[in-house]
Amino acid sequence: MPRILALDWGSRRIGVSISDELKIFAQTPISPLQNNNQVFKNLERLVIEYEIEKVLLGLPKSMSGEKNASYEKVEDFGERLYEKLGLRAEFLDERLSTVEARKSLQIQGLSARQQKDLIDNRVAQLLLQQYLDRNYKSDTNIEEINE
Repeated sequence: MPRILALDWGSRRIGVSISDELKIFAQTPISPLQNNNQVFKNLERLVIEYEIEKVLLGLPKSMSGEKNASYEKVEDFGERLYEKLGLRAEFLDERLSTVEARKSLQIQGLSARQQKDLIDNRVAQLLLQQYLDRNYKSDTNIEEINE
């Protein structure tokens, strides 16, 4: 069954989260991707392996809703994603997602170093889970889960 991929773009690393087949849970099955000349090849592998049908891309904005320094870079990355993989990104407002992700990692008692290693994927996971809750939760049939 097709899945949804969420990405948290960063100049060095890209956080990754993938939905389960029923589109109920956001998972982080791999480490963040290095944002280098292999990134689209690595994304292509994920798209094939997990049968990705949709890509979500966190769009950074300031708290007032203004575009910040990374905004255009993320838009450009979304365009290149379409050119190279044929998947058009759906952009999601990611305001406060990093703050929320950092808090959830602190609650787990992780060190600053451990948090740094996990923050990118956690942001992608939060974006995806919010999207799934908003768009798929009511579609889930309990019989599907029990099968």
